[in-house]
Formats: sequence, structure tokens, C-alpha cells
Amino acid sequence: KAQKVDLDTSIFDVLEANAEQRMQELVDKKIDALFDDLPLDWNMSTPYKEPRTWIQELFLFVQTTVGILGALRSELHDNIHSRILNKIGNNMKDMIYNVKEWRISQAAVQTMDRDLYFAEDYAKREGFRIQSLTELRQLINLLLADNMEEFLDDRLRASRYSMITNKSKLVSILEKYEAETTLSRFAFGTITSSRRKKVDVLLRGLNNRVS
Repeated sequence: KAQKVDLDTSIFDVLEANAEQRMQELVDKKIDALFDDLPLDWNMSTPYKEPRTWIQELFLFVQTTVGILGALRSELHDNIHSRILNKIGNNMKDMIYNVKEWRISQAAVQTMDRDLYFAEDYAKREGFRIQSLTELRQLINLLLADNMEEFLDDRLRASRYSMITNKSKLVSILEKYEAETTLSRFAFGTITSSRRKKVDVLLRGLNNRVS
């Protein structure tokens, strides 16, 4: 004898869950493809004054996708929207944490700062607080800070950089950032010798700490 199924709580719920998962997989695949094709230049000498085209096109895709999903119930719609933004934040974070080039210029970090502001502004307007974007913001703020050595102060690190917890990745970024400032000093004679010293101080402090 066939078992009776409560359609309201079983089949429909399963179908909705499967549809949500499938939609998220499709969106994730599209976002990954957009990031894979980015022609990023981590050695640029002049920062962009506006958010780059790729970040604007990415959020145009997000707006279009969210519009298509508008017919979904509010909770499901917001859940997918939040996951899309978190996916973008993680991909942006991975961009700088996994830089293959041997140096990262200050201009490249300043440009990433503008791209990040664009993403943060969208998330804020839509009423979302995205953890991955917050972590990236703390990292960018540190790299552009006038007093980078404050990261070594436990109290200041807890209040301003609490989400930067991967020491090995931070050291890797700082080493590439230091390479840029050192090269600039010899190539252009101006530099950023003060910034190089700050990066140096922070690197020594991190390397002297117990992992």
C-alpha cells in the first residue's frame, strides 16, 4: 500500500530546496566564470579613479539575476541574494590572497579599494552585511593605513582587524607589497621609503610572533 505523503510539508519543500540549490549552483558557476576571465594587473603604477568595468558588470549581473528571482517568496529570495554577495566577497578576497605575481603595487591596492567600495555600497543599499566583504575591507584598510604597525597592538587589532586571522597569507601579501615599495624606491627614487619601513616593521613583528 502506497504511503500517504503530506504534500504541503514534503514534496513542495523538497522541490523548493532543490530549486534553490540548483539556482545557487548556476549563479556560482557564472560568478566564477566572470572572475576567471579578469585581466588583473597587480603591478599597475597608476590607480583607477573609478570602480573598474568588471565590478560594475558583475553587479549588473547580480541585479538582473535578483530581478528574475523576484517572484520567489521573500525568505528564499533574500537567502539567495545574500549567498550571491557572500560568494562575490569570497572571490574578491581570494583575488588578493592568491596573487601569483611576485609583487603587489600600492596603486593596485588603491584600485581594489575602489572596487570594494562599489561592492560594499551595493550590499548596504540592499540591506546586507556580508562577512567576506568586511574581512577584505579590513585587509585593504591595513595595506593603505598610515600606521600599519598598529596591527601588532592586540587591542587595536581586535577592534580594527579582527577578521584578519590567517597569518601566513597576510605575510605573503606583505612580502609582495614590500617588494613593490623596494622596487619603486630604486626605480623612481622617491618612494614610499616610509611605507616600505612600515611594511618591514609589520613583517618583522609578525615573524617574531608564535604562529
